[in-house]
Amino acid sequence: MKKGILILAVLLLLWGAVDLYHWVTIGWEALRFYGGVASIEELVRYQFFQGLIKTGAGLLLLATCLLMGRRKKRQTP
Repeated sequence: MKKGILILAVLLLLWGAVDLYHWVTIGWEALRFYGGVASIEELVRYQFFQGLIKTGAGLLLLATCLLMGRRKKRQTP
């Protein structure tokens, strides 16, 4: 179970990092060309928050996985 959570955490971190990378590269270019269009601004903002949420969830799962490992080591004599 720990291995599955660890794999899920790494995948979420990568997925969030890709979203944030797209926000930096594509989003800023789109805002530069279509800065006054509200729908484009909303899409770029949505991409940013989506990347943050995925990265945060990945970090939370990674921390959970590490805590599970430490607790298991303490319980074994």
